Amino acid sequence: MNIDELLEMINQTENKSILAAELSWFISDALKTNSINIYEAYLLNGEVLANRRKSYLQPAWNEKVQISTCLGILNQRLMALVFRKTLYAEQLKEWGLEAFKICGEKRPHYIMDRYREFIDINVSSDNDVELLRELINIRERYDFCSYDEGPYHTEVFPYEDFEPENLLIKHISIDEKEVRDEIQNVLIELGCL
Repeated sequence: MNIDELLEMINQTENKSILAAELSWFISDALKTNSINIYEAYLLNGEVLANRRKSYLQPAWNEKVQISTCLGILNQRLMALVFRKTLYAEQLKEWGLEAFKICGEKRPHYIMDRYREFIDINVSSDNDVELLRELINIRERYDFCSYDEGPYHTEVFPYEDFEPENLLIKHISIDEKEVRDEIQNVLIELGCL
C-alpha cells in the first residue's frame, strides 16, 4: 500500500479496529522497504494504538484486549522514552495499565506476570535495568523461544527493526526526529496534527 492508498483507506474506514490493522500493516511493509524512518513509524504506530484503544473501550467496536495489545503499548512506551517523549510515555503507562486490567488472556507469560513492573520502566533503578536485560535476552534468543510461551515483545512494533531496550539500558536517546511531508499528511488525515 502506498501513501495515496493509505490516505484513501483512512478516509473510507470508520471502524477503528480495521483502521488500526491496516495502518499497522502499512508500517510493517514500509519499514521492510525503508519507505519510512523509525520515528515516522513510531508516530504512525501511536495512531494504531489510539485507534485500537478506541475499538476495545467502545462497546460498539467489540475488540478484545490481548497480551499482544499490552506488549504493543509497552514497546511504544519504551520508544517514547528513547525519543524523550516523557508526557506521552506517561500516557502510555496509563493506557498499558488500563489494557492490562481488561486483558482477556489470563495465563502465565514472561511479561504479563509482572506487567506493572515492565510498564513502569523509567531506567532509573536497578530493577528497571534487570527488566530491560530480560527483554534483551528474549530478543537475542527469540529464534529458540517456545511458541506456546508467546507472544513475544519482538512480534509487535517495532518488531526487530529497532531495539529500544538496548538503547535505554545504554542511556542512549534519539534527538533526530525527521518527519517527511507525506507522513505529516497521513498524520493530519488521522487527526493527530
